[in-house]
Amino acid sequence: MFYRILVFIIRPIAWLIYGYKSYGIENIPEDGPIIICANHIHGLDCVPVAITNKRTINFIAKKELFKYRFFNWLFTKLNAIPVDRNSADMKAYKETLKRLKDGKAICIFAQGARVLEIDTKAAKQGVALFALMSGAAVVPALITGKYRPFGKLTIRYGLPITLDEYKDVRVKTEVLAEITEKIMEKVSDLSQ
Repeated sequence: MFYRILVFIIRPIAWLIYGYKSYGIENIPEDGPIIICANHIHGLDCVPVAITNKRTINFIAKKELFKYRFFNWLFTKLNAIPVDRNSADMKAYKETLKRLKDGKAICIFAQGARVLEIDTKAAKQGVALFALMSGAAVVPALITGKYRPFGKLTIRYGLPITLDEYKDVRVKTEVLAEITEKIMEKVSDLSQ
């Protein structure tokens, strides 16, 4: 409820300030588990993803954001999942998988940190792993523009990617790398 109220308040404010545009929102399945895989250009990237979706989005967020009591409360209320980016965080892994198996929508910024250019080979493999383990479709998303007044902020969503061809393939680092690169290529292709 808190999430929906906050999105309702922020949506017109963000539109007034950034004049954002969204394309391809019809590509986002209305139900079932999905992973929105987006590039990461700014600390506010969760805003365009949240305000352009009818679904409640669960964000994977670095644990440092939960350090202070107020932000811990806020991000927890906003369904964010804290993750330790410097280790194999099993608690975050299990919680993310649980939410996907419950049919929720998760957003992961696969590059792990803010990067202005998309390097299809440098993204983290979490999106591929979660998609394989949960059967969730992956929706590529590309955020472009500037986070400044009238910065022409745009978010584009591509067609969902299913990984049916990997259903019986053993999960190995090479397979995850291959899938991750394919997904990031789809994110990059949205700039065309």
